Parts: sequence; structure tokens; C-alpha cells
Amino acid sequence: AALADELAALLADEPRALLGAIYVSEGSRMGSMVVGRALANTFGLPAATGHGLDYHFEGVERVPARFAALRAELDALVLDGAARNAIERCALRTMTAFHDTFAAPEVVA
Repeated sequence: AALADELAALLADEPRALLGAIYVSEGSRMGSMVVGRALANTFGLPAATGHGLDYHFEGVERVPARFAALRAELDALVLDGAARNAIERCALRTMTAFHDTFAAPEVVA
């Protein structure tokens, strides 16, 4: 809820700030593929869907190309300093929220 409130405030001033959250979310899928392979190896499972680690492997063949396309589109944008700053703040806040979620001592199912 705190992240949603902070993002809403950022977006009210600079709607393009959401690009930061999108970048972090898509990047986390790239990281998920690395984590997924390590998990599969640890549990002696195939690094593929259908073995309990589907989140990490579903659509894996499309993820790198999709992330590369996103990065290319972001790199091509002509943004002023305020927009870049808002995007960076949004990305940092999103990454912090992801970290805090996964570092929490208990996970809500």
C-alpha cells in the first residue's frame, strides 16, 4: 500500500515515472530466470515449466527479447532532467519495495 501511495504521488507530477517501475518489474523477470535455474539445480528438477517452478520459467524464451526491446525504447526516449529523475526515483522505490517484500521475515500467502 505504501508503494502504491508513493507511486501515485510520483505519477501525479510526472506520469512517465511509471517507466521506472516497469523497468524494474521486467528486469526482475530476467533475474528470476537465474534464480529459477539455481532452484531447479538445488531441488534436482528440470529447469522448465511443469515442475513447480513455473513462475521462473514461463515465457522464458520471450523474456530476454522483451526486456531488450524495453531498454531500447527507453534509451530512445528524449527526456528532460525532471522526467529522468522521476523515472529513477520510481525505479529505486520499486526495487526497494521488492527487496523489502522478499526480505520480510514472514510471507503472507
